[in-house]
Amino acid sequence: MTARGLFVLDGVGIAVTFHGDAGRLTPFTHALAPMRDPTPIGVDIEVAWGADDDEPHRPESLAPSFFQGAVQVSTLDHGWLLSTREAWLALRRVGSAVRVEGRASTDPSTLAVLTRRMLFMALALAMREHDRFHAHAGLVRVGEGAWLLVGASGTGKTTTTLALAATGLEPLADDAVFLTDGARVAPLGRAFHLSSRTRAAFPDLPRGEKLPDPDREAVRVVRPRAESLPVLGIVTLERFAARTFVRPRAPSDLLGRLLEESAIAVVDGATGVERQLAMLAHLASSVPAVAVDLGPDSLERPRELRVALEGALGTGRFSDE
Repeated sequence: MTARGLFVLDGVGIAVTFHGDAGRLTPFTHALAPMRDPTPIGVDIEVAWGADDDEPHRPESLAPSFFQGAVQVSTLDHGWLLSTREAWLALRRVGSAVRVEGRASTDPSTLAVLTRRMLFMALALAMREHDRFHAHAGLVRVGEGAWLLVGASGTGKTTTTLALAATGLEPLADDAVFLTDGARVAPLGRAFHLSSRTRAAFPDLPRGEKLPDPDREAVRVVRPRAESLPVLGIVTLERFAARTFVRPRAPSDLLGRLLEESAIAVVDGATGVERQLAMLAHLASSVPAVAVDLGPDSLERPRELRVALEGALGTGRFSDE
């Protein structure tokens, strides 16, 4: 069984071909907006599921670059190899597109890693060739633009996104976006991964799919978007506290924080690093930003958090003083 889908993300066409049960790919394909109008293909993904006598040869990698969980990322000649013991994806530039091909075993845990981690990692690497740079951040729509919610894992990106959604703002992403020139951002509409604590705080959300971590579930909260939006404000989430505290964040240290959440920029062999650094510097110097210590009052009275952010981010760019 072969299934093919066409998607688009911020003007880049994405073709996905899967040889196997297409339903296995839904954690990945549901995060992408279907292609409505003809768009040049910039990322061409083809994955086969299960054993096959015609299995493509697994490329020999040059050297490991980094690990993310069980996934090893290694350099190829003009490309990348993502691999586990039971699955692999190879990325290479072919003309104006990035070709991604690979295979995975039928083991359920392997397919979970492939569809929930490896394919997203491959997309993040491939989109760099089109000057769209992945960042670990949440996103909510505000008017004709968006607020970027930046923070390390466990600092409350999902909680803050859902709290602001409770006030009427549209949630767009909770942990993955693509930044591009002109201080613009395109969300990746993947399912939110909720802990039992977050689920208890938002009981009206639909039920989701259980994840390998028994304390977490994947819940579809957002509708994938094809277009990018201007970044109107940046919120850096610092820590959980007894009460919520919002304070200005100066451009002088914002760049470092943005870089921390754009880790591929510091990986040996990554393409477009100079362009990415220039884009992040422009974002840090041109968009107002605040730092937030998140308290339980933000869940109890999310409107107060929104009002505080609107007031702080509406005052223009903060100086270093």
